[in-house]
Amino acid sequence: MSLDALLTRFAAQGEGGLRRISCEVAGEQVTFTHREGRVQASCTCGASECDHTLVALAFLGERGEHGSIPPPKQRSSLRPPPLNHSDAQAMAEAFEELCLATSRAGASAQAQDSPSIRAALEQLLASATQPASLALSRFVGRFNSALAMGEVGTVARLLAGVQTWALAIKCGEHTLETAARTRIWLGVNDGEAPASLTDVTLVELGREWLSGLTRSAIERRYLVDLSSGSIYTEDRRRGEQDISVGPCPRVVHVAFAELDTALSPARARLLQYTVMHEPTQEQWQRLAELGEPALPALLTRYAQAARDSPSLSEPAVLFAPRELSAGPTGSLRDQNGRCLELRDDNDAPLADTVRALAGDGEVVWVLGRLRGLLRGIVLRPTSVLLRVDGKLRLRRIT
Repeated sequence: MSLDALLTRFAAQGEGGLRRISCEVAGEQVTFTHREGRVQASCTCGASECDHTLVALAFLGERGEHGSIPPPKQRSSLRPPPLNHSDAQAMAEAFEELCLATSRAGASAQAQDSPSIRAALEQLLASATQPASLALSRFVGRFNSALAMGEVGTVARLLAGVQTWALAIKCGEHTLETAARTRIWLGVNDGEAPASLTDVTLVELGREWLSGLTRSAIERRYLVDLSSGSIYTEDRRRGEQDISVGPCPRVVHVAFAELDTALSPARARLLQYTVMHEPTQEQWQRLAELGEPALPALLTRYAQAARDSPSLSEPAVLFAPRELSAGPTGSLRDQNGRCLELRDDNDAPLADTVRALAGDGEVVWVLGRLRGLLRGIVLRPTSVLLRVDGKLRLRRIT
């Protein structure tokens, strides 16, 4: 579709500061952005050219004869459906039942076969929206994994968070924090405006498949803000396409995104954005500067996330180590010699994998998830930034 006439109108208003126009059409957000002498159109329905955009153009006086409001579709937006309060009550009761069943059966590896825990999980999934929200699916995956590994501390953290939310729901405590967690657990919209991102440049640096209701059920993507260094995620279920487009790595100029801040890292829904190819060397250099060299700072960040969101936190970090120690069970060492183990979700060592990817290159930083085990904090790596022959290159592990 031609946007030349709209470009002329943007240019005429440039001195007044006009840069972006947004319209809502049949529940979708259509945005026209003026950047670097071009007008780019984007729609939250995900199509490159769609009826929503034609209707918006007609409203703005462009190609009006082709504009007609499109019929509603089964899935018309990335935004979640409205909240049903009875669903929240049912899930709160199911979470409490899971806490009770686990306290009776224990959190050892044998407890995963407990009939009462299995029944409580079935009740929990029966109380959920269909399909179950990404957060609930991931919670069940982490809970089952922690039980199988006998990680009592992880089980306790997961249940502590849901028990607090369940109690708040049953007591009618309608705080902003409770509302945010309700949106997350049910995958719904309670009418409150979520946090947002506008006019930022993100670089996607890694992807991995995570366990949910089944193995490898959720794809998670990691995006880093070039300016602040903040890390955000995008999640999708296997087989679904409700997510931003483009390969990894990529540069994403975000005009507007909604954030689920009850999760750590915050989860983003990119609603209006443009995608560029692999970052320039200047952008890689900026990314190289964002690595954290001190392990205590990362551990403090992990502890804070665990306190704020005990059942919804999986902190992602960029760790800039001094070295990777030798051996298959080698660790990343910081500037003072403190060690951070490299392990996958089944607790298998990954030092050799990282070493093989690095080759003769220098490890600038490792992107990964911090995981709290009984013996301490470990890192599940997803990507490595290397300096090879003076140039920065990304190597993906997952």
